[in-house]
Amino acid sequence: MSLLPLKKRSAPEPVEVPEDERIDKPAGKNRPTPKRNEARAARGQVTRTPVSTTKDSRANTRDERRIQAAEQRQAMLTGDIAKMPAYHRAPERVYARELVDNRRNIGPLFLPVAVLCLFLSQVRVPAIQLAGALALYLMMTILIIDSFLLGRYVNKRVAEKFPKSRVPVRMYSFQRSIMPKRWRMPRAVGYTR
Repeated sequence: MSLLPLKKRSAPEPVEVPEDERIDKPAGKNRPTPKRNEARAARGQVTRTPVSTTKDSRANTRDERRIQAAEQRQAMLTGDIAKMPAYHRAPERVYARELVDNRRNIGPLFLPVAVLCLFLSQVRVPAIQLAGALALYLMMTILIIDSFLLGRYVNKRVAEKFPKSRVPVRMYSFQRSIMPKRWRMPRAVGYTR
C-alpha cells in the first residue's frame, strides 16, 4: 500500500439490516417545517427588523452622536465641566489642568525649535548642521527633564488633595504641557482666543 493513495475511495456498500433489528420511526409530523422567523416568534424571540428601519435608526444614532460631539466640543471650548467628556471631567484631571496651566513649561517651545533645526539641517554648512542637531538634542533632553519634574509635581499635589484617587494624571499633564496654550483642550482657565 502506498503512502499517498491517488485513487478515490469508493463509497462503502450498504449493509443489510435484518427485519427484527430495524427501528421504525413514527410517522412524520404531517406539517411543513416552519420558517425561521415563525419559529422565533413562537419562542418569543425578537425577529429582525426590516433594513429600512435599521438604516433610519443608524442615521438617527449618527445624528445624535454628532450633536453630542458638538456639545462636548463647545463645553471644552467654554470650560463647562458638566458637559465635557467623562475623561476630562474627573476632579483630579481638572486640578492637574490647573497646575499645568499655571506653570511655565518648556514643551510649547519644542515644536518651533524642532522646525528650526529641520531647516538648519538643510543648510550645506557642516557647522550649522551640527549646531542644529545639538540644539535639537539639547531641547529634547530639557523637555524630558522638565516633563519628569512636572509629572512628579502634579502627582504629589494631586495625591495631597485627593488621597484615595486612582486616576492617572502624569501622562495627562505631560500631554497638556507640551501643547501651546491656544491648542489645549479643554481651554486653559482664563484663556480666551
